[in-house]
Amino acid sequence: MLVQLLNKLSDYERQDILGEEPLSFAKSLTEGVLNSEDISNAIIDHVGIQLVTNKKYRERLISLLADYQANSILADYGEVSMNSPWTKLNKVVNTNLGLLAKIFGLTEEWDSYLSEDVVTRDVVPVEAGYGLYPYQVKISNKVVSLIRDPITSRALIHLPTGAGKTRTAMDIVCQHLRETSGGLVIWLADTEELCSQGFSEFEKSWQCLGNRYINSYSFYSDSQKSLSGISEGFLVAGLQKLNSTKKSEREFLYQKLANKATLVIFDEAHKAIATTYSDIVNELISTKVNEAFFIGLTATPGRSYDLESEENIKLSEFFHNNKIEMSVKGYSSPIQYLIEEGYLARPEFRSLEYSGALNVVVNDKDVSDSQVSSDLLSRLSSIDDRNSVIIQQIIREYEQGSSIIVFACSVNHAHFISNTLCCLGFPAASITNKGDNTETRRRKISRYRSGELKVLINYGVLTAGFDAPKTNVAIIARPTPSLVLYSQMVGRAMRGKKSKGNEDCRIYTVIDNIPEFNSVHRAFAHWDRFWG
Repeated sequence: MLVQLLNKLSDYERQDILGEEPLSFAKSLTEGVLNSEDISNAIIDHVGIQLVTNKKYRERLISLLADYQANSILADYGEVSMNSPWTKLNKVVNTNLGLLAKIFGLTEEWDSYLSEDVVTRDVVPVEAGYGLYPYQVKISNKVVSLIRDPITSRALIHLPTGAGKTRTAMDIVCQHLRETSGGLVIWLADTEELCSQGFSEFEKSWQCLGNRYINSYSFYSDSQKSLSGISEGFLVAGLQKLNSTKKSEREFLYQKLANKATLVIFDEAHKAIATTYSDIVNELISTKVNEAFFIGLTATPGRSYDLESEENIKLSEFFHNNKIEMSVKGYSSPIQYLIEEGYLARPEFRSLEYSGALNVVVNDKDVSDSQVSSDLLSRLSSIDDRNSVIIQQIIREYEQGSSIIVFACSVNHAHFISNTLCCLGFPAASITNKGDNTETRRRKISRYRSGELKVLINYGVLTAGFDAPKTNVAIIARPTPSLVLYSQMVGRAMRGKKSKGNEDCRIYTVIDNIPEFNSVHRAFAHWDRFWG
């Protein structure tokens, strides 16, 4: 019924909901002919449950109902109308919007809407379940021996994206907690995805490796847990939330926490030398009689591609020049071993070229050694030929059954690509750092992981801590001079068979006359000179 009603909307109304640009661009790719049902489905994907909860949308849809349809829905509400069923229906639907959502076929969206107030679990009793690959065991054993050594106090674990940094670290965490009566491990990260990954992974590991009942605490995102009463166990703390507590009237709880910590782990540790973060680390590990051991986790042990950058030296010194990485005899690179053994997918790098790329003006202010200016990204996102190449490649991969993640130039660019694809009949969703709340982000990621959704267009979110092993295609549609960001984007598609991923993956890079990377081997070893 819902698609039929949306088919009755005028072109102006469809354009008002989806935006003029996606519709116009989709028409340009199909010689001006778009399937009406595809546009209606695009509207459903774009606004979802708002078709029921938004009064303007809801009343417009009700006005499009045939007489018999309006009376039928009134009957479902236990009502009848002798004259205008539409007027009465507009009044009674407010008593039960969930029923209207069900009639429109939006039950799942309604359930998701109702769960927006559900918070992350605060305390989970964890019992025992786990296993490591041989190279992970070696790294875990080495770090555990360093923790036991009173001379060493810091180390950085360097493993490629997809090689199991989190899993390796959890083995270390569990050994530490088994050996340390009253031990408190604090897991630090700066995004909900990374925090959530750490929280759920500890639960899995302790079920197999634990030796006693223990509590796991969340202190990130929408968690309502206070730091009060935490003296031992496993705590996942969002750095921003921890810093806010530190600066509030509840600072005393932060200080008590620092006095209890016995092991501190920083996920995506190349960020650790940012002033706010480094202050937190130093306070957590050094404000007590017994100094806590500090471990960093990263796939990119550097801050800048420029090897002369002081930031790289600072990062190495912050971890006392102590980097622990895998090495395998007979292989020129750990990446080669991981690919050949099926831990990582074998990447095939392909270029996406478009006419006019050489005409894009790039000045000195547009590209630094770590980022591309928002102005240049905005200009690139508005080039029709460029967008056409991106969208056509997504469609080709979609028709082959691929699971595709696209890294867009901006929030608007992500929405534009997503809405255009939906208008063309290819379901897609955009996830951005501004356009989504916690619940909508979780819902889209869940649909993608389950295979219900094959295309995710991302900006500013899914570069670290996002795990969807079936992803076999990454399209890098935003240029970057950052080797850190590049490695994270490529890593989203490189989960191998042994990690429930793929044998092969394809990495597409849009060529914008800006230097790009094409070697995960080089990315892994780039900063080695700074680590003794």
